[in-house]
Amino acid sequence: MNTIITVKEAIRVAVNYAGLENDNYRCVESVYDNGLYMLTIQTSYQRCEFYVDADNSEVIGYNSEPFTDLESLYDDEQNDKLRTAA
Repeated sequence: MNTIITVKEAIRVAVNYAGLENDNYRCVESVYDNGLYMLTIQTSYQRCEFYVDADNSEVIGYNSEPFTDLESLYDDEQNDKLRTAA
């Protein structure tokens, strides 16, 4: 009998698979069903969906698309304005 990985381990597997280890990422959705974790992970520039097999820690599905975190960009612009005004 295989040991099922935790969601934290599934996120690590997904992040490593996509090469996001050095990016500021966050898991915005995680669902476990029928031995699979469906994860949505986003960075400031992309949103990725992963299907990770909970039995063998294998990514069996992956999709990514460009994504812009406008709130984060706006905050950075505001911070820049405050720094130059000081």
